Amino acid sequence: MNLPNPYKLVDSENGYTFKTEYGQIHSLSFLYYLPININPNYKIYTFNLEPLNSVRSINDIRIELTIRYVLKKFFENKLNALVVIFDSFDGRHHARARLFDRWYKNSNADNIDKIDAIGMIDDIEIIASLFLETTNPYYDEIKSSFIELANLNFYY
Repeated sequence: MNLPNPYKLVDSENGYTFKTEYGQIHSLSFLYYLPININPNYKIYTFNLEPLNSVRSINDIRIELTIRYVLKKFFENKLNALVVIFDSFDGRHHARARLFDRWYKNSNADNIDKIDAIGMIDDIEIIASLFLETTNPYYDEIKSSFIELANLNFYY
C-alpha cells in the first residue's frame, strides 16, 4: 500500500517537521527509549508529535496521512519498535490516544501489533502504546519488557 505524503517533510535533529496548509507547524520526533532497550540487536524509540506554533488545530486528514507515511518508513526496519506515550498533564490524553488509535486502525497495518498499557507516575495517568512489527525476531522479548515496565508504572 503506497501512502501519499501530502505535506513536505523537512529533516530535523530527531525526525521531521512539516507545515500544514492552515499554517500549523508540527514536529515529529523519534527518541531512543532507554527503559526497554535491553538488547543491542533492536532499537525502541518513542514517537512524539508536537505543535511548534499556536495556530488553532484543525481536523486535517493530511496530518494523519503524513504521520502514517512517516511511520510506514520507520517500520521498513523490521527490528524497530515504537512507544507512544500520552500523559494527562492537560487532561486530553484519552482524546490523543483515541486519535492515534483511529490512525492506527485506518492504516490497515496488519503487520504491526499495538499493545496498550496504563500507568500512574506521581498521580499523573500515563497511557502508552507499543507498536511492534509482527515478524520482529525479538517480538516476545520486546513485548514482555514493555509489559514489565508498564507494571512498574513506567519507572525503571
